Amino acid sequence: MASFPKVKTLTKPIEHPVSIEEAKAQAVIEHSDDDALIDRFIESATDHVQRVTGLSLVRQKKRLYLDGFYSTTYLPNGPVQVIDQVQYIDGDGATQTLSPSIYTFDAVEPFLRLAYGQVWPSHRSEINAVWIDYWTGYYTQGSPESSIDLTVDIPASLKQAILMLVAEYDRGRESQGDVQVYSNHAFDCAIAPHRVYVQ
Repeated sequence: MASFPKVKTLTKPIEHPVSIEEAKAQAVIEHSDDDALIDRFIESATDHVQRVTGLSLVRQKKRLYLDGFYSTTYLPNGPVQVIDQVQYIDGDGATQTLSPSIYTFDAVEPFLRLAYGQVWPSHRSEINAVWIDYWTGYYTQGSPESSIDLTVDIPASLKQAILMLVAEYDRGRESQGDVQVYSNHAFDCAIAPHRVYVQ
């Protein structure tokens, strides 16, 4: 029986998928008094869209923990751009870094697989004995890193879903208690093509 993926965010995004100006235009806010609040709305809406779709929008570094090596390992919270490193705990309890020649990576699917003619090394039999660090998000990998545009490749429909949520949060800000976001057909249509289903 497959276990639930254990994923940790190592490096958080340094930008939001949408700007405060875009959010204010969507919510028809014509002043800057509430910019800090709108920024929190954007962060909350982004978290919701990523949770619902299973995607990472802006560039971030993830770590997937495993109890061992598998012939094929699915990397969640894509799109996955590049594998940073694969590490494991050997039989003596020391941390080792796996040579990239041992595995292959398919960014389209995305899966990490054992390379042809290779074998996985022995690892200590314990929880989280293997971990994979990888970069995710909608961006074009470039060099130097400062030249990477972090938001231009994010699908417009996902950006629009975030903007709709921000406007909903703004409309409900005076309500007592937590803001309740009800089913929204336009929101559902915007995110539907991007939902990730793993079998």
